[in-house]
Amino acid sequence: MRKGCTPGDVTKGVLYLMEQCGETGQALPVTGGQVMLN
Repeated sequence: MRKGCTPGDVTKGVLYLMEQCGETGQALPVTGGQVMLN
């Protein structure tokens, strides 16, 4: 909790999106929950 995302977290998000066969028009924010803290 209360930690920012790491480069590895971003990589995992990108790999997830690349592996999907039918992902259309989606956004995957990788913020580590920081958006919710503001």
